[in-house]
Amino acid sequence: MNQHFNPKRAANRASALAERSSVGQVEALALDLAATLQRQDQFEGEMLAANASKDGTTQAYLQSALCDLADRNEMLREVIAGTRAVSLTDAAIQIAESINLLDLTIDGISDDAMTYQAKAQVRALNRLLYSALGAVDAAADRKIADIVPSPSFTNHNLNPWTPVEDRIRSVKDFLQERG
Repeated sequence: MNQHFNPKRAANRASALAERSSVGQVEALALDLAATLQRQDQFEGEMLAANASKDGTTQAYLQSALCDLADRNEMLREVIAGTRAVSLTDAAIQIAESINLLDLTIDGISDDAMTYQAKAQVRALNRLLYSALGAVDAAADRKIADIVPSPSFTNHNLNPWTPVEDRIRSVKDFLQERG
């Protein structure tokens, strides 16, 4: 499964899909991302079984496939960020991706390097982005959860506007599903 991903080809494919249907380029890219995330979830589950049975061959091939999928996810996300939104659905997808990028950026900064003010600004950014995402997604023709159902895309468990009890339950349910 060593498929090489070409961001320009993905953008061209998204343009072609957008021209043939009613979806925007960002939405078309998000549909590709959803398929990739679903496949990644599948392989991660298979990897747990391979690890438990100490099946080295399966582990090696799944690890290689997971690396390829991670590369594909990263490149699709870059193209999503570099494509202009033309609908509320596109905008909602890009806001969700903004939240992901903020989270990745913060993860790359050591806790010691973050001042109290910087941490407060990150929390404010999260409130702003999740608030905007909720409003735009509610007004969009198609909801993000219908396009990219993977919880890792929207990170609803991090939404400061969702009651903490619901967020805890969501994470526990997810972890229980993963086994």
